[in-house]
Amino acid sequence: MLLAASCALAALVRGVPEGAEGTFLKAVKPTLWFLAWVLPAYVAVEFRRRDPLVVHGVLVRPERAASSLGVALALLPLYVLGVWLASGSLPARRPPLEEAGWLFFSQVLFTAFPEEVFFRGALQPSLLPSRPHVSIVLVSAVFALAHVVFQEDHAAARLLVFFPSLVFGWLRLRTGSVLPGIFFHALCNVVQLELEKALERPI
Repeated sequence: MLLAASCALAALVRGVPEGAEGTFLKAVKPTLWFLAWVLPAYVAVEFRRRDPLVVHGVLVRPERAASSLGVALALLPLYVLGVWLASGSLPARRPPLEEAGWLFFSQVLFTAFPEEVFFRGALQPSLLPSRPHVSIVLVSAVFALAHVVFQEDHAAARLLVFFPSLVFGWLRLRTGSVLPGIFFHALCNVVQLELEKALERPI
């Protein structure tokens, strides 16, 4: 039910036309994406008179955060390699990093936070709670398919997000919080976007 509600809202947001730079539509669309993934999960828990931010692992102090993020960061080069192989060519120049600070902030706020709250905060613990590792794989499959459905360009390459999603899910399971996953998710997105710039083609 939760998955269906968020997917329906995401489909509606996808139908909102892209506005030109500086227009209201351009400014508001990231917020609409945020609400599409977060609102159903928030409302579902709020009706049970529980704190959604605690239930979804946002206001939970991460356990073993440093060692868990260390493992995740050690795996990051494998994701970079996968993105590079999916591109089919070598980087033509060094990735531009001038806007990387703002890019990371926007990825945390408008992409990583809502996606992690929904997929790892709400969906993962509720899907086969007695078999958490299976739940990580299933949620990662749904996560990858959502990227294909809502980002139709280069659909095969979009499936690559299945692999970092396994790490996001593991971080949630190991630390009890979505915060390390949000950080690592945003970092993966920034690395991919900077590599796309370097290759001068979308991946």
